[in-house]
Amino acid sequence: MPKEIVFPSKGKFSLLNYEDPHLQANEIRGPTVVSLISQGTEFGWSQGDDFPIRPGYAAIFRVEEIGDSVVDVEKGELRFCMGYHRQTQQCMPQFTLKVYKEMIPEIALLTRLMGV
Repeated sequence: MPKEIVFPSKGKFSLLNYEDPHLQANEIRGPTVVSLISQGTEFGWSQGDDFPIRPGYAAIFRVEEIGDSVVDVEKGELRFCMGYHRQTQQCMPQFTLKVYKEMIPEIALLTRLMGV
């Protein structure tokens, strides 16, 4: 069973099981290669009032599943997304960016910080 980071209550951090939802025709999915934790953002969320929170900031994943209506995405390619801190990512491809083979995933992930 895959795991994800969850804030179940104020100031609490847990690693919990989850199930991927059914893959929609317009989505792609695959295992997370690397995820970026922003200390300030995630710590701020953990001090909120509306729980549970499934935090996420940025992730790079390897595409393994492609919905029937998705075009211009290939199995095996790396994609950047504003994903959760979990073992898999699932999203519509228009909300992802291709990570070229020449790029190191741990460095490519830092592009998220440029958007801040």
